[in-house]
Amino acid sequence: MAVDIRQRANGREILLVTHKGNWGDALIINGARNFLRWHGFRFREVYGARGIGRQLDMTLSAQPPRDFFPVFTAGGSISRLYGHVEKLRKATHAYRGGVILSATCGLPYDSIDLHPETSLWLRDRGESAKNHPMGNFCHDMAFFTSARRFPKLRNLGIFMRNDLERPDAASREGLDLSALGNDRTPVWPFFAIVGSHREIKTNRLHIAVASAICGVPCSLLPGATNKISDVYKASLSSYSSKVALSNY
Repeated sequence: MAVDIRQRANGREILLVTHKGNWGDALIINGARNFLRWHGFRFREVYGARGIGRQLDMTLSAQPPRDFFPVFTAGGSISRLYGHVEKLRKATHAYRGGVILSATCGLPYDSIDLHPETSLWLRDRGESAKNHPMGNFCHDMAFFTSARRFPKLRNLGIFMRNDLERPDAASREGLDLSALGNDRTPVWPFFAIVGSHREIKTNRLHIAVASAICGVPCSLLPGATNKISDVYKASLSSYSSKVALSNY
């Protein structure tokens, strides 16, 4: 993926355009920053909810396409459930291309109507690959981060989602930890909370990712879409033996 970005940028500075989301999305964005730094990219960051939304013209003026190449985070936002797709469409056409870092493609690729010079990387080989058969694979960007091991002060932590992706079978027990922060909240408290438990039960993908990074056993339950099971099969199952896909 780094080679793809470098070739397409062709010497231009990277404009990292982040997506709006919950605390788990902050892990994706943090991992994206780490990825770019690791590979030696110079970059500026724009908050996508504004920068490629109502302030797209201002972004184009301050970071023009002749000098900047956009790299987008998206996570699970390429979906009918969220409004990020239209922003991506407008931005890729305005910049005449771009790279979307490993994301779930929850819509048929042709229906998204991105600029033809856009490269969308996939974080799973399931539904995303069916929707975008020509897409390349790269692990979820949240894996490009690390956290120290924390003292195990609590027993079972139950963190269940209570949003658009909550399946009908899911209970409302526990705490929706990811909803307590957003995409710009520092990630270390997230890891500290997850890492302080001896065991985790969740249907939040990035709580399971944090569990794997912190070495905490995790029972991962499915959501309303295939996102969790697909990313589990593509990454989590091989990354950590401590995370197991379960059922309600």
